[in-house]
Amino acid sequence: MKCDENLVKRAMTGDEKAFEGLYMQMHGDMYRFAYYMLANKEDAVDAVSEAVIDIYKYIGSLRTYKSFSSWCLKILWTKCKQKRKEYVDRSEEMMLEETMEISASDNMEEHYIENVYLKEQLMALNEDERTIVLLSALYGYNSKEIGRLMNLNNSTVRSKQKRALERLRERIEAYGR
Repeated sequence: MKCDENLVKRAMTGDEKAFEGLYMQMHGDMYRFAYYMLANKEDAVDAVSEAVIDIYKYIGSLRTYKSFSSWCLKILWTKCKQKRKEYVDRSEEMMLEETMEISASDNMEEHYIENVYLKEQLMALNEDERTIVLLSALYGYNSKEIGRLMNLNNSTVRSKQKRALERLRERIEAYGR
């Protein structure tokens, strides 16, 4: 998630227009991350909204503008974890049905099939593995950065990432047969 450093600096001083610009830059990436973490459109929107409110509220307390992106992702990740706790009892089938409705409304059948399949494979991973894969694949974070964000040792992150990618590869290969 790349953000204009000047906007971050200005937003840290209370500039609302600068924060609005930051929001426009990061909203899509935040939503994509939340959607793949939660597998539910409405919950993803809620998590992003709640995260943005906290980001706006506490941006003045941020120590350095350089940590803005990882700080935002940590807030969003926390919101996603809270949302997942709210609906732990939901069945995987309900989530799949919701995804079908979302994708079908896009009138993009091929894209829809790929989305459903990708989501199923990501949801098969445990929460830490899914988070690590998403942070690495969507945002290009390395193991050290992910470790700081998730409060894990960077070698633990690398191990979890390797296992998660192996599981994904095995599942994808099994699907292709």
